[in-house]
Amino acid sequence: MPVELLRRQKELDLADNELVVLLNLLSHWWYSDDKPYPRTSTIATRMGTSPRTVQRCLERLEEKKLIARLRGLVVAKGRNQTVTRYDLQGTVNRLKGYASAPLAQAPAAAPPDPNFLAGRRRPSGDAISMHPEAVPVGMVGAEGFSDEAQRK
Repeated sequence: MPVELLRRQKELDLADNELVVLLNLLSHWWYSDDKPYPRTSTIATRMGTSPRTVQRCLERLEEKKLIARLRGLVVAKGRNQTVTRYDLQGTVNRLKGYASAPLAQAPAAAPPDPNFLAGRRRPSGDAISMHPEAVPVGMVGAEGFSDEAQRK
């Protein structure tokens, strides 16, 4: 998954459901020369929404020139089927342009505090110990720490 896509969601003007549809298309893209062709019903089932919602998202992605829809035939199980393939070169080109450019607003760096975790601070008495205690041989429990260290 291209991380730059998540970082630039706002700059790409992608609504949340459009981003999820685009990520679904990208997840089906195995080879650069073979365009993915997932069914809208498959994407809708994954998202828990209707196929029509997925179709609207695809229309908006095409308007934003992030994808191009190509209709054609595919031989599957010995018979011809009409499928819509998705050319994702528009997304690739946009992301390449963003790759070297700085973000509009760089996120603030987390403070260098060992008690800092996911944006919340632990109570001061509940510090995380990053170094295991030295334990005499024979005193090690099942998890590799002494019984006293396991109780902490």
